[in-house]
Amino acid sequence: MPIRIRLTLAFALAAAAVIGAGSLIYLRVLTAQLHTTIDAELTARALSLRPALESAPIDTLTATVARQSEGGQLTQVLGPDGSLLASSSAAGARPLLRAAELAPVPGRPRTFDAHVSGRVAHDVDSTQVRVLAGPVPLADGRGVLLVATSLRPTNDALDRITDVTAWAGSFAVLLAGLAGWLLATAALRPVERMRRQAAALSADDSTSGIAEVRTHDEIAALSRTMNDLLGRLRGALERERSFVADAGHELRTPLAILRTELELAHRPGRSADELRAAVGHAAEEADRLGRLANDLLVLATGNPSGTMVQRQPTEVAELVERSVETARRAASPTGVSLVVDVPVDLVADIDAQRVGRLLSNLLDNSVRHTPRGGTVTVTVVADADRLGLSVRDSGPGFPPEFLPSAFERFSRADAARTRRSGGAGLGLAIVRTIAEAHGGSAVAANGAEGGAVVTVELAAAVLTTARGVA
Repeated sequence: MPIRIRLTLAFALAAAAVIGAGSLIYLRVLTAQLHTTIDAELTARALSLRPALESAPIDTLTATVARQSEGGQLTQVLGPDGSLLASSSAAGARPLLRAAELAPVPGRPRTFDAHVSGRVAHDVDSTQVRVLAGPVPLADGRGVLLVATSLRPTNDALDRITDVTAWAGSFAVLLAGLAGWLLATAALRPVERMRRQAAALSADDSTSGIAEVRTHDEIAALSRTMNDLLGRLRGALERERSFVADAGHELRTPLAILRTELELAHRPGRSADELRAAVGHAAEEADRLGRLANDLLVLATGNPSGTMVQRQPTEVAELVERSVETARRAASPTGVSLVVDVPVDLVADIDAQRVGRLLSNLLDNSVRHTPRGGTVTVTVVADADRLGLSVRDSGPGFPPEFLPSAFERFSRADAARTRRSGGAGLGLAIVRTIAEAHGGSAVAANGAEGGAVVTVELAAAVLTTARGVA
């Protein structure tokens, strides 16, 4: 059901409940007030009759009652047993109250709403009367004086008021529903406008957004939030487009080289050495394509939520040593030495495969950019819930203009380097992805004494007992 209709129904139901309750209370109070007025009139009549009836002989009661009840008033005198002793002409020849109803009367006056159909004169305009019964002393004992009045005028007035209240209440409910509809329409008009604007946006629309509402309320906050969301979505879309374009550009070069080598190998008249060289070059490009594909897969599936991480207790020193040994084999031709400063018997709850990949990328970058005879240092620090890794080299360091984008995909410190010698520019991006997946962060900087420093912090439960240097 549309919100506009729901709000209209809510307004109408609320108005009906309030008006109904108010009308019921009003009618009850009005009825009580009218009965109070009638009782006051009956009491005044009874008080005016009592002096004439007190100690009057039984044979004169009828005449006395008739004389004191002019104008069609309903008056009766009953005996203690409920028998009729005297009655006005309008009251008829039967008691207005039954003997059972008189039981509580002798002590004090009481009022009754009595149905007297067939017990009063035919010209009385109602069968329901209001009766005041009270004790009265007679010449030969105590009797009961009844004074009554018809409730027809009162009931007719209450019926008219009830009808008017019902019609007025129905009209008020309709007005409340209409007011709810208009209010909902006015409140939702900016929302509908924002919906139309959002529906009109296309995937290629990178400039327009939702017109912000200037009402300083929840709708205005919604418009700002939608614009923020659209901005983030545009940024994500641009990054994905850039990622696909850069990935295609990076894949084009090794594919072209691979195709060229295969075409050269396919030419007739090639010697065995030339064929082996061509196949070797093709295998190198295939390996490079495989590494690039793996890197792209890590970046495509990795996210800061940690869903790519499979944590398990891991001996950090052993993990670091495996990565360092691989880096030592690559660094041996250039004489670059590697130093490890890691706590002994350190166990951390991390994803060993991912963190190993992180270390390998950092070490590969440092070894490639460290001059002959330089040093690369790996340092590991730990506390109760954090694991810190840093890789420092003695090379020239990062260019200052490169630091803000060091962890962006396909970002290189030296744009003039070839892809064959400088990599695809995905190493540090993968480092940041793995760090964020572990609930941590990565920072690139230049050391105070020169060289590049990359520091990674991982959120992990750790336990360390001693410290050693390898």
